[in-house]
Amino acid sequence: SYPVSEVTVAGNLNDMFANLTPADDLEFRYATNAPISTTITAQTSKYFWKPETGYRSRIRPDIVVNKGKDDCVVLDTKWKNLNGYNPSPDDLRQMYVYHEYYRAKRVALIYPGANTTKVSGIYLDPITSKEINKECSVISLSVESELKEWQKNIYNTFNNWLTIEN
Repeated sequence: SYPVSEVTVAGNLNDMFANLTPADDLEFRYATNAPISTTITAQTSKYFWKPETGYRSRIRPDIVVNKGKDDCVVLDTKWKNLNGYNPSPDDLRQMYVYHEYYRAKRVALIYPGANTTKVSGIYLDPITSKEINKECSVISLSVESELKEWQKNIYNTFNNWLTIEN
């Protein structure tokens, strides 16, 4: 057992997603009904820019669920506490790029917080400024003093978010 201060949200998400027991379409287990083909990858890179000379630049989200599939989900964890404010424009731009490059159905920024909350926002078309079908959720996770309780909170929060259809 590790003290909570020695573990990260990203590490716990990776462990919990990796240890989910997939259920077939006819069986309900552990409050999730995940298809057998669900895949979870951590720190998956893609090149997104190449200069005339030198090295290409990569993007690398923390967690990608079902990479390359229609139901792809991208999660990126942050260290800072939002304290009731919106995410930075840089963080939101980063998630927009993940939407595009991973062809993600959903994306979410994950922050530590005093309480566990979820809010969502819709991206706007760059020309018309009208809403487009790209959403970014902002999930704040409260830190529990007991590691098992914290992991349970993280699991329940993400299981809830993943199973709610937009």
